[in-house]
Parts: sequence; structure tokens; C-alpha cells
Amino acid sequence: MTKNYKRPELILMCVQQTCDAAEQEQDQALAVPRDLQRTALIFGIGAVVVASAAAWFHARGVVKPIRDLTDASGRIAAGALDDPIIVTRDDEVGTLARSFEAMRVRLKASREQQQRWEKELEERVRQRTKELERRNREQAALNSIAATVSGSLELETIMSASLDRVLDIMQADAGSILLADDHDGGLSTGVQRGLASDSDQGCLTAPGNDCLCGQAIRKGEAILVEDVGRYPGQLQATCPAQGFASMAVVPLRAKDRPLGVILVASRRPHQLSPPDMELLAAIGNTVGVAVENARLHGELREKEEVRTHLLNRVISAQEEERKRIARELHDESAQVLATLLVEIGTAEEIMPATAKRARDILSRVKTGATRALTEMRQMILDLRPSALDDLGLVAAVQWYAKTRLEQAGMRMRLKVAGSQQRLPAAMETALFRIAQEAINNVAKHAGASNVGIRLEFTGTSVSLVVEDDGQGFDMKAVAESKDKSRGLGLLGMRERAALLGGKATIESQSGRGTRVAVEIPVEEHNGQR
Repeated sequence: MTKNYKRPELILMCVQQTCDAAEQEQDQALAVPRDLQRTALIFGIGAVVVASAAAWFHARGVVKPIRDLTDASGRIAAGALDDPIIVTRDDEVGTLARSFEAMRVRLKASREQQQRWEKELEERVRQRTKELERRNREQAALNSIAATVSGSLELETIMSASLDRVLDIMQADAGSILLADDHDGGLSTGVQRGLASDSDQGCLTAPGNDCLCGQAIRKGEAILVEDVGRYPGQLQATCPAQGFASMAVVPLRAKDRPLGVILVASRRPHQLSPPDMELLAAIGNTVGVAVENARLHGELREKEEVRTHLLNRVISAQEEERKRIARELHDESAQVLATLLVEIGTAEEIMPATAKRARDILSRVKTGATRALTEMRQMILDLRPSALDDLGLVAAVQWYAKTRLEQAGMRMRLKVAGSQQRLPAAMETALFRIAQEAINNVAKHAGASNVGIRLEFTGTSVSLVVEDDGQGFDMKAVAESKDKSRGLGLLGMRERAALLGGKATIESQSGRGTRVAVEIPVEEHNGQR
């Protein structure tokens, strides 16, 4: 039983040994392929590592320049054109890099040129703006001067206001306006500021050839002294003593005729500069025209005053002569005619009834003498109505209008407004003569049916209106008529009103009647009767 039991174990051991031997043979058989596989794996991994390293180095050599080009293009796009693009390759990437570098150079040059243009444009704009500002200031100054000189026609007022404005504009310390004499050409002080006396001004206008003002007038040009200390002649010795360091002289001109100069002085050197001279020259022209206008206005006013004085004397003489003639006619000629009529009546009474022819002659003589006496009395009243002296303006106008217009078959109405008062004799005479002329014109020329007269008294004026419904006349035709006698009556009415500071207005149209209106202020004439 025991022998049978160990036999399978032996079999198992044999099998085990056989398997081990077989496995050993198999391992020995597979060892070479495994070694080959391991070697191939090692070489494969090495090859991959080498290939990867080669690929990394190759990629780095291609990608970095492209990345550098990308960064450079970004900087160029951002406007950073100062950094150059460095080119180290000769392949396509190098060609692209060189193209980018050329583009950067051109863009940088273009930008620099644009910046230069912009700076030049900015400088031009700045200069133009500065010029416009200067011209605006000059124009404002000229407008200010024009407004100043246009506010008056009085020479003294114009010179004072102009000099004050010029000194303010130029920021100067002293100045003067000197006027040239039309006869000898000498200069006389019109107005001055900042100069204690004419002797102080003498230092500014040194005598002889050094006189700046004389040079300015002779040359017709503005003269600038930016630094008196460097100016030759007497100015160097005298002006610093007065404290003046710079000055300018500008001629005043009108119609190419020298009228004088404006002199401006400052205690600071170079306070007055060449750019100021153009403005001063323009101011000189403006002030020159204003001075000429003021002179002409003054001359015209003087002539008008002389004319008014002479006209007033002529009218006064006329009135005195009217009075004298009226008095002589009343005292002599009218008395002679009245005596003649009495004697004719006496002759008729004592003449025999049979002297028929002689009676007829006396009758005709008496009729003629009566008519002559009537006309003479009317003439006396026309020359100087007693009602004007005795009863005043209203009564005189009413009497004259009624007498003159009713004779012509016209209806007259007189209206008086306000509180009647006696006026100064000259005013009553002037108003009566104006009314007399208007009434005579209506009676002679109007062919009117109705005539209205209105006298109005106020506290400050008296007005007279004479209006008719007649045929009227063409005022333009009268004004343009070659017959100088036409319109003299209208002119006389205007002149009489103007002599008393009033105004006469005449309105008329053909077929629409005529209206004469006069208004005279009374305040300044009160108490002159």
C-alpha cells in the first residue's frame, strides 16, 4: 500500500522537474528577443528625446523671431517707433523682419514730418491768434477813440478826451496834443497831461533840429524813441532829468494836411515799441479828422454867430426904419393929404354952382386924395401896427388877418390856447411879421375859402399856426427855381424864427393848401421886453 502511495508523488516530482526544465529552456530561448526589445526601446526613447530636442531647438529658432516680429508690430501699432527691429536671419523670417524695419523707419519719418508740420501749424496759429488779438485790441482802441471824439464837436473836449484815452491805451505817463498854426506853422499846446508846465514840455520837444514834433510834421511820419538815453542831441540831456525814458510823436493829419502832433512819453524805457506805432498812427488819423471837424464846426459856429448878429441887426434896423417911415408918413404925408381933403371940401363949398366942370375936377381930386390917404394909413399900419405896441400880439394878428383876408373874400377864424401874455418886444415883432407874411401869401396866392390861425401860449414856448384850404404850391419847384426872388418870404420866416431859437415849418402840396407852423421858446426871452 505504501509503495503504491509514493509513486504518484514521484510522478509529480518528475513532472515538476520536467516543467522547470522546459521553462528554463523557454526563458533561455526568449532572453535574446527581450534584450533586443529592451535595446530597441532604449534607442527609441533616445531617438524621441533627440528628435524632441532637435524639434524644440528648430521651433525656437523659427517661433522666437516670429514672436519678436509680433511684439515689434504691436509696438509699431501702439506708436512706439523708436526701437529698431534687429534682423539676424537671411531666410523668409529675416526678409519679413527687414520689411517691418523699413516700414518702421518710414512711419517714424512720416510721424516726425507730421509732428514738424503740426508744430509749424501750431506756431502759425499761435502767431495768427496773437496777430488777431493785437488787431482786435487795436480795433477796440480805435473804436474807443472814435466813440470818444464823436461825442462832441468842441475842440477842447475832443483833445482832452482823446489824449486821456491814448495815455490809457498806451499805458504812458505823460502826453500832449500840439496844434500847428496855419500861418507860421508853429506849434502851440492844445492839451497836456503829466507835464507840470510848458517848460516841461520843452524838454520833450527840444528846439531846433532836435524837435521831434517838428520832424514828425515835416516828414509826415511817426517817430519812436525807445530809449531817450541813447537818443542824440538835447533830448539826451534834458529828458532823463524829467524822468522820461521813452516817447513817441505821431502827426495829426486830415486831408493830407498837418494839423499838429500827439506826443506820448513814458518813464520806463521800451514801454513804447514799434508795434505800438501803427496803432498810434491810426489814432493820429482819427483824432486828426475829429480835430479838423471841430475846427470847421467852430469856424462855422463863429460865422453863424456873426451872420445871426448881422441878421438881427438888419432886422432891428428894418423895424426901426419901418417905425421911422410910419411915423413920418403919419406925421407928414398923411397930415398933408388930410389937409388937402379939408381944403378941397372948402373949395367945393365956396365954388359957384355954375362951375360944374371945376366941381367935377375937384370931386375927382377929392376921390383920389381920399384913396391915397386910405392906402397911406394902411401902409402905416402895415409898417408898424399900433395894436402890436398897445394891445399885444393876439390883437395885432387878429386885426391884420381880419382886415387883409376879408378884403380878399376869405373867412378867417382865430383860436387862442393857453394863458395869453405879453412877450418880449423882439419876439412879438418876429411872430407878427411871420404871421403877416403868411397871411399876405394866403391873400395873394392861395385862392382859399377858409383860413385858420392858432396862437398857443405855454409856460415854455409860444406857437403860431396859419393854415388854409387853398391851391397850395410845389415846395420842391420853389426850392429849385432859378428865380431867386421866389421863396424869399418863406426864408424870411425861417430866419426870424431861428434868430429867437425857434423853428418854422412850412408844408404845402398842390391842391391841398398850405400850413405854416412856428414855435419859439419863451423862457430865455422872459424879462427882455
